[in-house]
Amino acid sequence: MLTIPSVHLVRGATLVGYSGGKCIRGPQCAGMILGRKDLVKAAWVASAPHHGHGRTMKLGKEEAIGMLAAVEAWVKRDHKAEMAEWISMMNRIAARVSKIESVKTSVREPRGLSNHSPGLSISWDASKLNITSDEVARILDTTEPRIALGGGRGSSISITAYMMMPGEDKIVADRLFEILSAQRPPLKTEPPKPPAGDLTDDGT
Repeated sequence: MLTIPSVHLVRGATLVGYSGGKCIRGPQCAGMILGRKDLVKAAWVASAPHHGHGRTMKLGKEEAIGMLAAVEAWVKRDHKAEMAEWISMMNRIAARVSKIESVKTSVREPRGLSNHSPGLSISWDASKLNITSDEVARILDTTEPRIALGGGRGSSISITAYMMMPGEDKIVADRLFEILSAQRPPLKTEPPKPPAGDLTDDGT
């Protein structure tokens, strides 16, 4: 459930760098370097508290302790139970909004190692619900409770589970149901705007 690592080859050996934020839930400005002990030690010598070139990019004590706490929590966490709860959250949201005409849902279970979290895709017929994904995202972003979507396009949106706390899936489900089931006038289709200039090759 870590983010994609950056891999660096050093004279045939490998150092792997992981982001401290995102799924490992440490400080955003912290991270980890994993690899052969002598290579990791060489990187440490080049950084604070030493006077190597890495000193200019040093972390504060707060970030270092925050990263340590995140790693300790990571190794103790019940990842299978957490994943099961995340999938349940996505299924509960899907069950709620699927009651709306033309709404279709699909729970995506994670693949690979990067950002290992389930997600939920929700799509609908814009001509029936009279709302686009951009409008749904705008409403959620500018009203209370404020909800940030994982992405969307046309008449579909995407939700990611791993940033949710227990009980928040009900809040999201209720808000989405309220927005998507609201009565609205038909969408207005704007004619395409005329081109700003003519780039036709006239042969000269």
